[in-house]
Amino acid sequence: QGFSALWLPGTDHASIATEVKIVEQMAKEGLLTYESMVKTIRDPSGEVIYLEVDTGMLASASAKLVQYVDRSISEKKYVTLSVPIGSLGGWDLFSGIGFPVRTRIFPIGTTKGKIYTVLEDCGINQTRHLIRVDIVAKLHLVLPNDSLEVETEISLPLGERVLVGDVPEIYLDNIGGN
Repeated sequence: QGFSALWLPGTDHASIATEVKIVEQMAKEGLLTYESMVKTIRDPSGEVIYLEVDTGMLASASAKLVQYVDRSISEKKYVTLSVPIGSLGGWDLFSGIGFPVRTRIFPIGTTKGKIYTVLEDCGINQTRHLIRVDIVAKLHLVLPNDSLEVETEISLPLGERVLVGDVPEIYLDNIGGN
């Protein structure tokens, strides 16, 4: 419709589509398969003994993601955006209401990424292993009478697996602590 749009990683449909493209491209290169990042070590009977995470592979994948996002942001010298004045006041009641105010957004600094590998309990005999990269970008928002720095963050899952163990024959729940 000809409206100006803001690309904030992780917050709009365009950025979600971009994130999907990043992950798809890295998957085509073989960088984002769970098996390429994590080696599952099993005993002779096939039971999982432990997981061995390839930290070099994760660091490389994270660096590529951060570079891609940083390049996407910095290619745009600035973005002009019209925001309803009610959205600038910080009150949800007036968000999206009022005449449009022209603002500009400039990328500042560098984009940073941090890798997380998390094991979560998800049942009596199940553990979820999640690998993700959190990417943080700093932007400078220039308003007609003010300016401020905005930090935006996206979380990109790189892979996950649910590890299933044997179902126990007896399960005792010690909720009361006795």
